[in-house]
Amino acid sequence: GHVGKLATHSIGARVIQQAFSLLKKELRTQLKIEIYGPEYVLFSALPPEKVPENLEQFISLRPDKKDSILAGVKETLVKIAEKGLLIFRYTHTLAWEYMNQCNKTTDLKDLIPILSEGFAALLSTRDGAKVASTCAAYGTAKDRKKMMQALKSNVAAMLLDDHGYLAVIRLAASIDDTVQFQKMVLKELLLPLPQNFKQNQKKRKMEGQTADEWVPRGVAKSSGSGKNMNTEALDEVNWDIDLDENDAEDELSEEEAKEEKGVESKEADEQAAVEMNVDTESMDSTDHISLYDVAMNLNGSKFLLYLLAKDPSKYLDQDLKTLLQPAMILTDEKNYVFASKKDEQARKREIIAFLKLPLIKICKEHAEEMIEQQYIGCRVLLETMKNFEDADLVNVVANLFITPRNKGEVAFYECCSPHFLIKNIILFEASQQRENNKRKVWLSDVIFELLQSNNSLKNLLETSRGSFVVADLLNVPSVSKKLLEILKDHKCGEESGKGGEVLNEALAKSKAAN
Repeated sequence: GHVGKLATHSIGARVIQQAFSLLKKELRTQLKIEIYGPEYVLFSALPPEKVPENLEQFISLRPDKKDSILAGVKETLVKIAEKGLLIFRYTHTLAWEYMNQCNKTTDLKDLIPILSEGFAALLSTRDGAKVASTCAAYGTAKDRKKMMQALKSNVAAMLLDDHGYLAVIRLAASIDDTVQFQKMVLKELLLPLPQNFKQNQKKRKMEGQTADEWVPRGVAKSSGSGKNMNTEALDEVNWDIDLDENDAEDELSEEEAKEEKGVESKEADEQAAVEMNVDTESMDSTDHISLYDVAMNLNGSKFLLYLLAKDPSKYLDQDLKTLLQPAMILTDEKNYVFASKKDEQARKREIIAFLKLPLIKICKEHAEEMIEQQYIGCRVLLETMKNFEDADLVNVVANLFITPRNKGEVAFYECCSPHFLIKNIILFEASQQRENNKRKVWLSDVIFELLQSNNSLKNLLETSRGSFVVADLLNVPSVSKKLLEILKDHKCGEESGKGGEVLNEALAKSKAAN
């Protein structure tokens, strides 16, 4: 009967976390429901298999008490956040369960500023990252600034993390002041990863461990607000996140208030752009910048793909798709409006423009490595080439595709990942040329020229995947007629496999059309 009080006590919270980590599910559930409110006594006599396992089931047994139950849970969350207890795993689960049951447009307004104080701590678990993402979606400009400050010096680390990337992407999808986002978040991607990053990538000590094993003593304060947490100890839990006590001010300065209202002067914007200008050409190599690690990481690449792709849904996991749903808030005039005022595509264009030059440079220097990672780097390279025109990058990719490899190695165009990249770019260029896109450099044209100059067309026609590529080239207006003239008497044999069949059909169709 004392779980509810212990859960909000600086010392008792350790006991609760340790109990949740060590007890079996049935006993853990019986303790957990006490945090939901005094109504738990109604279910104490139920057999273990019928005891509600989460807040949703708890409310379903007493729907008439939903408002009072949610009010009690919210009050508990406020106490937890104010005492700096968001470092504990059970608090993340409680907060996420509450957010799934409350009315997000009205019930989170006064809770988000408090939870934002512990934004960094929330990113240590999946449920916590979802809570942080929801705070980013429904929060104010002031709240989002606190969140960006909490990411200081650890943006890349969070993007590479199994949970943290969710919140960073949702923050990018919610921000209205893209200049501020560039200065506080994106600029860190052009710096090296922290030296101790790999050491801190050890398996996270969470469920199944005692609280004392993963929570350093002195983290929780017996009273006070979240910003009075022992941040030195918190750093040990959250990958050395550098939290500045001055970052979480209660009031905006006059200059910040102007930025929040969207009245920042044009001169200030231009000055910020000058300050953020990065001379990527002077870099000897992009190996050492964290943007490269982000592009080559399964979680980090989703951040870049979200920004680059017009429709990124095909690249995102289900959690991200759900969290990226548009957020609506209730204004003082009782009107429902989008929490973010800026158009999504415009926001993404402004954000990715800052990373354009370093991203292109990474793709040029590491094209082969990226192509070999079909579901990670290859996708980033594909979307980069769709978004930005760069003659050097086009030549690098075309030469990789056509140039013969070492003896005994499978031709590059016969490998799955390079074929995926080239095929998708050719299809994209075909559609763009039909829409009269004014690009000056096309990968399709460069590949066709290399095939002619190297006499490599015959080699492509002898393989299945090579034949598929040639069939796709027939759909590109800039090369279709010239290619059709060369292949007017050609017919693929059985050695070309399925690709040969497709090419034969494409040739017959093109001849009939002409």
